[in-house]
Amino acid sequence: MFESKWMAWLGRISAISTLGIALSFETSTSAFARPVKFESEAVRLSQLYVGDRPMMTTYGRGIVNSPAETAEITFSFGTTDPMSGNYEEAVEPMTEVMLQPIKSEIEALGVPSENIDIEIDRIDPRTVYPGQPLARIVVTLDAPTFTQIDRVRETVETATYDDGSFYMYSAYPICFVEDFLPLENQARLAAIEDARGRIQAMAEAVNARVGGVLSTIEIHSYRPVSSDCTPGVDANGIASDTPEVTSELGVLMTFEMLN
Repeated sequence: MFESKWMAWLGRISAISTLGIALSFETSTSAFARPVKFESEAVRLSQLYVGDRPMMTTYGRGIVNSPAETAEITFSFGTTDPMSGNYEEAVEPMTEVMLQPIKSEIEALGVPSENIDIEIDRIDPRTVYPGQPLARIVVTLDAPTFTQIDRVRETVETATYDDGSFYMYSAYPICFVEDFLPLENQARLAAIEDARGRIQAMAEAVNARVGGVLSTIEIHSYRPVSSDCTPGVDANGIASDTPEVTSELGVLMTFEMLN
């Protein structure tokens, strides 16, 4: 009795396998699969429809520049010589009074007082090490030029050297635009246009035509906006005195290929 049930079960499996071969069932781990039901209510089997589509994927890169609307120059100071290498040297604190003469020198250049901030670090003396910045002066320039940035930097360097009671460790300018979104959108459109140009060249190389877009993934760079005050270049290739902000964005696009 057990043997007869076993043989009957094998017979059903064989019949289903034969039906599957007759209906040309196929499976694919990479192709798009969609279940299709037979109209007959008596037979409730699903079929995998395999629809492989020729396609190509490429990367587009968009980089755009815009004149900086403001620039911030951050000067850092300390009371130990960062070049001495003497790490047994005692670290003296800094005060706002020590930096007031430098602020006055910057104001003399025409920079408004409210655009010059003095910041003093309140650090536990036990954790301070030689060469560690203890104070900062942040200068904000509206509609900046490289000439202005360089003039402020030279003024601070000279005033610090003439004082001699502290050292300037660094001077780092960064540039900004008030509304970054329009600049980002320009970079996005440039990236898409770049991808279209690349895919057209790829299609021509294999004697194909570019179809519609199948997928798009936006990829931001490690630094979507560069605030390093990049020098601008005019139509003649001559460097401009106006610093620029740079936006970079990428897209990964897949296109259908047509014969």
